Amino acid sequence: MATENHVKNYLRTKGKDCVTKLIESLYEQADEGIDLSHKACPFCGSVYFKKNGKDKNGHQRYICLDCHKTFSDRTHTLFYCFHFTLGQWLHFTF
Repeated sequence: MATENHVKNYLRTKGKDCVTKLIESLYEQADEGIDLSHKACPFCGSVYFKKNGKDKNGHQRYICLDCHKTFSDRTHTLFYCFHFTLGQWLHFTF
C-alpha cells in the first residue's frame, strides 16, 4: 500500500504539467456529480435518504433517514477532507 510519502515522491518526479492535469481531472470527475439514486448512505448503508440543502461550495447535501447523518457525493474523498481549491492543490504540489 502506498503511503503519503510514496505519493509525494512520485509526484515530485513528474512534470508540473502532468501533476496539473492529474489534479484537474480529479476535480472534473468530482464535479460531474454522482447519481445518488442507486447509492447508499456512506455511514450506515441505508438507501433511504433525501436532499438536505447545499454546502458552501454549492454541492448537494443529503441526510440519511436512518442514522440521521449528512453526506454528499464527496464524503470520504480527498476533496471532502481537505477543502482545498484547485489553485491551492497546485500551489502545494510545487
